[in-house]
Amino acid sequence: MVNCLWCDAQINEALTITNFYARPVLICEACDDALQQCKIQTKACCTTCLKPISDNQSQCMDCAMLAKRYQRINQLYCNFQYKGMMKAVLQQYKFNRDYVLCTLIARYIQLPRMHYDYIIPIPSHSSRDRWRTFNPVTAVLACMHVKYTNCLTMQYDRKQSSLTKRQRLSQPNPFIITADLDFTNKNILLVDDIYTTGITVHQAACKFFVRKIRKFDVFTFAR
Repeated sequence: MVNCLWCDAQINEALTITNFYARPVLICEACDDALQQCKIQTKACCTTCLKPISDNQSQCMDCAMLAKRYQRINQLYCNFQYKGMMKAVLQQYKFNRDYVLCTLIARYIQLPRMHYDYIIPIPSHSSRDRWRTFNPVTAVLACMHVKYTNCLTMQYDRKQSSLTKRQRLSQPNPFIITADLDFTNKNILLVDDIYTTGITVHQAACKFFVRKIRKFDVFTFAR
């Protein structure tokens, strides 16, 4: 008998021949249902960033705004909306430093099943990683046994959540590529935890587009 990783309720799972070799259950049925309700429905969404839009639109206002300032990413992939239980899990994980939840997040997300030459995690500033004692993106990738390349550094630390959209756009690009790698004609997947306005991932993308890459996709845990 085990307890739900989220609500601590007891989980009574009978051992059978069909589940003997299965991965152990992490959360109870009620919490699983709550997470399933947070999954993104691709119908009536922006074709690039998956933001809900009206039926007569193909692109959201955020993507239209980004197109005026940045070379656009190819596609955002994401499994969950940043709401309900998924929002609570990510906040507990990131801001309350509940490291064990990386196992739960890793169980429920799924990276796009395409070939990428480099899977690159978005960095946090080193001061935040020291405070948290882990990086929220690389911890999940490691739990998923995903090979990733750390080649980006963030130069300064200012929480994007404290800024308006206009203030975010006016900020200098905080990212630097630190690894001496040849990105020419490569397919890249950038991984972040939460997609909001898209400014952060497009700032990171700028550093790779000048390296003559082939394709730049983004995956986030939630949006």
